[in-house]
Amino acid sequence: MSLIFLAMTLLILCVNLSAVAVVGQRFVGSYAVSKLAGTLLFCLLLFFIEHYIGLGNLSWLWPLTTILSVWVLYQANASFRQGWWKSELVFIVGLGYGLFWKMAFPDIDGGSEALTDLSFVSNYMAGTQLPPVDNWLPGYTFNFYYGFQHYSAALLGRILNLSVGHSYNFASALVMAFIFSLVWAIASTWCKNKYLKLVLLLAVVAGGTGVSPFVPFMYDYPENQARFAAQSKLWASVRYIGMYDERVNTDFGKEYFGVAPSTNLEMPLETIGYLTFQGDYHPPLGSFTLLLLALACIFQLEKIRTTLAQQRWLTGILVATGPLMLITNTWVVPLQALLVFSWLGYRAICGRSLCLKSVIAGGMAPLILAYPFLFEFTSNALSTPIKWVGADQHVNFTQWLLILWPVLMLWLLAAGLVKKLPLAAFIMVISGVCLGLSELIIIDDPMGGVFDRFNTILKWWSWIQVLMLVGLCGVLFAKQAGWLRWLTLIPLVALSSYSVTLVEYFSVADKSSFGKLHGHHWLTKHPENRQILTYLKNAPAGVVLERLDRMAYSSTSAMALFADKPSFTGWPSHQKQWRSNADFIYQRGLQAQQLFKGQLDDPLTWLAKHQIQYIVWRQDDYNADRQGWLNVQQKIARDYIWLPFKEHGDLRLGIWQRKEQGSY
Repeated sequence: MSLIFLAMTLLILCVNLSAVAVVGQRFVGSYAVSKLAGTLLFCLLLFFIEHYIGLGNLSWLWPLTTILSVWVLYQANASFRQGWWKSELVFIVGLGYGLFWKMAFPDIDGGSEALTDLSFVSNYMAGTQLPPVDNWLPGYTFNFYYGFQHYSAALLGRILNLSVGHSYNFASALVMAFIFSLVWAIASTWCKNKYLKLVLLLAVVAGGTGVSPFVPFMYDYPENQARFAAQSKLWASVRYIGMYDERVNTDFGKEYFGVAPSTNLEMPLETIGYLTFQGDYHPPLGSFTLLLLALACIFQLEKIRTTLAQQRWLTGILVATGPLMLITNTWVVPLQALLVFSWLGYRAICGRSLCLKSVIAGGMAPLILAYPFLFEFTSNALSTPIKWVGADQHVNFTQWLLILWPVLMLWLLAAGLVKKLPLAAFIMVISGVCLGLSELIIIDDPMGGVFDRFNTILKWWSWIQVLMLVGLCGVLFAKQAGWLRWLTLIPLVALSSYSVTLVEYFSVADKSSFGKLHGHHWLTKHPENRQILTYLKNAPAGVVLERLDRMAYSSTSAMALFADKPSFTGWPSHQKQWRSNADFIYQRGLQAQQLFKGQLDDPLTWLAKHQIQYIVWRQDDYNADRQGWLNVQQKIARDYIWLPFKEHGDLRLGIWQRKEQGSY
């Protein structure tokens, strides 16, 4: 994407979202809340409509909305100049920060869950009636995963006429902008000191855990492994319990942090800083955003200047975050629901006004709009019952304290504000209850053994840390806090130490794909791969088969997804788990492997049965099996024509395409 096109795309995006904020601000009194709430409402309405009729390409829409947005901003020019521009500046800085990371590391590959998220976004890009076809398992629908966040990314791409990779990367940056905006709005409720707010913002968006300040002194790496060292330190902060606690190798670390418990379960976190480094467009980003939206509503509702009408709108938005979490990141629905309902109870206990109509409307409206999705989702989602934490599964107290001490210190400091700001007591109670629940129950997924508590802790502790960090600092930064507000800097600086390692990683990491926001430069930097991808993009619709070297975390399906085509195999281990451990999915993967080895019985019948139109053979396939091309060619030459894109000696790179163009 050229710089001019990038600048124009960002300008269109910012103008439209600014208009949404200006219109909504009249109703809720908060620029940040109105911008996100209005955006979510728009996405949810189309999400509902497209379950009955697919709207296809929506690139005709942005010129109309942009003209309307310019008119709205022109009408609100005076108000904008009086103060709204400050909120807009925070949003733009957040968008720039998110985009800066994406510009530096735009590749969407198989090293983490990036290709998984890309497949989810790609499912929605065609604009067909929902639920869409699952591009990782053609022939089946994508109805087993909470995909609203990915639908919204695809909607962004469909309106702005972006590729699936651009949509993925732009949406990631946009989520970061919303996070910046909401954190700043919450902290600004009772705090005017911009330096305190900047430290909080750094701790939230680039922070780690309680172990982060000690990590540089706990691990020693050879001098010639700077990139590996920086990456390992980033992992160590969030994957300490059960993984990196066993890898401590310095005298300081062994003396002060000891040896890991022999029966330790893996109990990780995913902070916003870690997810930024990973580059995944994963549901925790959406859950953090909805949590911050709820907190922003709560803090706005506690302001004396809020009018009755604004309180009604804010209450409705607050309650709506519960149903929205159900379709964004179902794992943390219990915590979000607990936050919402507890605040309603707190409001009633304090004798404050509470509009039941707003509560009912805020809960029912998103549920009704999400019902078509929930009908499919609840019928096909993986069963995850709740069970008690076993007697031998509880976290080691010393390690628990090491990971969470910064937010626990904030919790203790907030106790000094209970009389002056009752909201401090509410946040203390709700965060304490959530921490207690995380140590009592498990959302039981198919993972077992050392991973039995993995997903529950991963989702819950990460959510709880953001709740405590932003919620407690929001009250501790108030003028009523006095000297407590300055003690708050201790845990914030400790968490922010993670940003030093982020900078270290940024400085040494490979940035050869800089600016390639389409996300596939790691693949198409090789000319023949670029030619193959271009051909597939322009070729008729059809299922693409690529070599499956591993059942997950590989580059398999990348060529198909970036070409807007379904991949026959996807990642079988993921699909098998999501679809109740269906054995046929793994069997498909094994058969695909046998085909590329020339070991599949009657491959032509198998290929016809699964309606496979294209078979890709690229450099990695040749490196894995130099005779593989000949083995495949001898088996399928009757029905497939070979389209070469590079041939030299026994090296052949290209595509097999089915000879007869049927309805595949």
